Amino acid sequence: IGLNQIYYSFCNGNVFFSSDVKLLARILNRSIDQRVLTTIYLRRGYIPPPYTIFSKIYKLHPGTGLCIDLKNYYRNFYKFFDIYEIRPLKNIGYLQAEELVNDTLQHVIERSFQWKNKYGVLLSGGLDSGSIAAFAKKIRNDIDLKGITLANLPEAIYARQIAQYLDIELLEVYLDQTSFLKALISSFQHLQEPLAGIGIIPQTYALLKEAKERGLEIIVTGDLGDEIFFGYPRVFVQERMYKRYSRFPNFVLLGIEKLRELMRNSVLPVGRILNFLYPSYLDATLNADYKFKNDEPITRWYRKLIVESVTFNAAGPKRLQDFCSYFNLRLTLPYASRKAIETLYSLPYYLKQPTMYLTKYILRGLLLRRKLLPSQVIVLPKTGLWMNQIWFSKELMREYIELLFEYKDISMLPIISKIPKLLRLYSRGLGPDLLDKTLSFLLWNICNKRVNDRECHAFGIQHQ
Repeated sequence: IGLNQIYYSFCNGNVFFSSDVKLLARILNRSIDQRVLTTIYLRRGYIPPPYTIFSKIYKLHPGTGLCIDLKNYYRNFYKFFDIYEIRPLKNIGYLQAEELVNDTLQHVIERSFQWKNKYGVLLSGGLDSGSIAAFAKKIRNDIDLKGITLANLPEAIYARQIAQYLDIELLEVYLDQTSFLKALISSFQHLQEPLAGIGIIPQTYALLKEAKERGLEIIVTGDLGDEIFFGYPRVFVQERMYKRYSRFPNFVLLGIEKLRELMRNSVLPVGRILNFLYPSYLDATLNADYKFKNDEPITRWYRKLIVESVTFNAAGPKRLQDFCSYFNLRLTLPYASRKAIETLYSLPYYLKQPTMYLTKYILRGLLLRRKLLPSQVIVLPKTGLWMNQIWFSKELMREYIELLFEYKDISMLPIISKIPKLLRLYSRGLGPDLLDKTLSFLLWNICNKRVNDRECHAFGIQHQ
């Protein structure tokens, strides 16, 4: 899925490649690519392959290899894993599918916990991380396993219930405004590329820092559980939108999508209204190519989530990989293994999400039938690691902006002079994407000491 990304570049007749894009940019003296910054990052909040934030440095697509002919620099890309090639199983009953899921989870989780090390599971209180901890304790009773959770989350109560039910120690991290700001500044420094995710990046950094200080060696998370078990109610809305808009000509859809993207970053109320009337599912309708024609309903959108966004945005495993590399922790994602993806994606969609709000149906049934987790944890819906109640507060964002003002190199930015107004609108729920993407990039840029007058000026003018 592209968890361990490879970056490459060509310079003076040589080929350079590395897993550290900032090191590669420093060696080759590459600057920030303004085109990528303004047309890709500010639109998506992340940078998908083959582009990177640095000019003339590229990264490989997930499941892709690259052969280079050094004589003429001919590049040949080839696919060794393509999620679109997975086809659903037919004529499979629920009990048979449940056994298949049970065997698959036991296999991938047993491989994840095969070493005699100190393990830490990021427990959000949900089914994905909870099921991993439950299977791990079932497979190995002698395992040295600890749970890590964020005490600020309302769902921390479910993480405590899981830890008590499985008889494992739970490490709780509490972030107040001071510790959150420290984590905010430290976390962006260790990201390979900028990510718009003030609501999730700092707390992930704080959790992994606590794991390192407690002597843990391997971190296991439930990332991609929502994508392979179908855990998003909004995907039904996407399917409904696809059926509704797919009969219109592409130029009409393209015009609506361009208007929506233009207004999505607007701080005006009309931007929020248009974003509600014409949601982002339209761009998926525009990109509905031949790969979708043989897909079942709903399945197509989960494939797109993994291929196009989940691996690269702030909510995906990319932030985990960057932070684990810094703390010298080994990261293991059982649900991101090839066997888990191939097997669980082959199950019919009606066994995983038969209705809009009945998500992860087969996983819930498996956990209930075998009593692996408390029934209250299995039944109730969860929201995950996002912590909007802290980073959304006006007082905290004011302190954050004051820290940015300490750097005189960015004081000339036109966008900075408008932040107090943006902040007032932001506190009312207007234009969050604009502030999040802008401040995330500025903080990443400052922390990595790549701010100069020319880049800041160009960024401010083009963003306006």
